[in-house]
Amino acid sequence: RAGADTMSTIQLAFGQSGAEVARHYWQLAAKEAEAAAEPIGDRTRRGGPLFDARRATARALVIDGDDRALAGCQKLGGKTPVFDPDNVVTARRRGCGKNFSEGWTARDYLAEMTEERLRREAERCARVGTLAFLFSVEGGSAGVACRALQGARDDYPEACVLGVALSNSGFGNPLASLNSILALQQLTHFADATIWRDFLKDPPPPETAETSYEHRAGYARDLAALMLPRRRNDVDLAFCGLRDVVATVAPDPTLPFADLRSTLSRPPATKAGADEWPKLAIRLADAYPRADPVLRRPTVACAAAAVVRGAGDAAPPLRAVRLRLAP
Repeated sequence: RAGADTMSTIQLAFGQSGAEVARHYWQLAAKEAEAAAEPIGDRTRRGGPLFDARRATARALVIDGDDRALAGCQKLGGKTPVFDPDNVVTARRRGCGKNFSEGWTARDYLAEMTEERLRREAERCARVGTLAFLFSVEGGSAGVACRALQGARDDYPEACVLGVALSNSGFGNPLASLNSILALQQLTHFADATIWRDFLKDPPPPETAETSYEHRAGYARDLAALMLPRRRNDVDLAFCGLRDVVATVAPDPTLPFADLRSTLSRPPATKAGADEWPKLAIRLADAYPRADPVLRRPTVACAAAAVVRGAGDAAPPLRAVRLRLAP
């Protein structure tokens, strides 16, 4: 659905993992916005439903108790920052200790600061269509994210509250399982839909690459395939139907969770019996022409194939999915 003039998406990224994914995502978004806009003198111009055209900054907030985790986002864009400095919410090296309850209670002031900065950003929009909460369910920042998400559900009843969750499967954190249970409970009750990615299910990156970096960059590319606006006849068309798409493909309608895959993070060659879903997305997308200058995305297929997989372990037959996606 097109909504460039009236519907805006605001992204809120929490914690180190969320900030890293956001940095990769907005790097792609900024390049695409700049490629579609004419520069004004030596100033970089950015526009569209994801950017504030006057400030040339992203409609996004990054939040963490430790400001060191947000350094990459603060530096993004150089002399023309991608993130508004006022939208970088931090407590100066006072993290959440990888504990959900620490983020929920002891860092409640972070959630309050987030709500105030979100209100200011929303007031600059003609209408807020989607609020996307990006965070790892296993970290302490999940407590801050879920507290802010719960408040947003009340403050923006007409907006789609979208969870964008990721999981590292408990690596390095003994409290990860408990944090995940609490975070998923909040997402189930207060989010309209949740896009999900468990890095344990991803193919291993090349041996020369850092695993966490490649996983986060791949997730950001998949988010870009689904959420960045398409250009048609010099008009940005924002995809605003995420709630409906996730609800359609989720195996259980009471649990609107969907795994996200796209053709932008092509899996490496694997042994027989590997996951067929990314391969199916590639085959479907290859049938369509590429539409945009930076990402080279297919015109139609990415948005459909990115979330077709659903959240259940038992995937439907490939033939059924092909029929569902057929024109």
